Amino acid sequence: MGGLGRHRHFTIERRWRSRQPIVNRFREVWSFTEMKVRTLMLLFPSAHHEHRCTVFQEPAVSWDVILGYFTGLRFLSPHIEPTVLLRTTVLVHICDGIMCRVFAHNSGYSKKLWTALGLVFGIWAVAVLIVLPPRARPNGP
Repeated sequence: MGGLGRHRHFTIERRWRSRQPIVNRFREVWSFTEMKVRTLMLLFPSAHHEHRCTVFQEPAVSWDVILGYFTGLRFLSPHIEPTVLLRTTVLVHICDGIMCRVFAHNSGYSKKLWTALGLVFGIWAVAVLIVLPPRARPNGP
């Protein structure tokens, strides 16, 4: 049993020695590539800096601009602050939900559905509900 383990160790060591030139060559190439990259970074620092800045660049459109145009408040006041925009949006959408509920009740549509749509989509849901024709009500006895 002792001879078998020793033979296995010798085989693994022989395989490692046969792969050693490949590993050494890989280390040389890696070292050379790293040296080239560092040299290029030293020669062209602005290109490296611009690349780093473009990765972490601010998005072209921020959340407050999207929310402002979605609610229509950006059309009324283009330079509205984000906190004021958020508070105004919540208040206006609550009012739009109430108006959608009233219009849906008077037109024969589902009050719960249109209240939810008014809370989410605001003035756009109110506009759709105003344009929709009223439903025919069933005649009662």
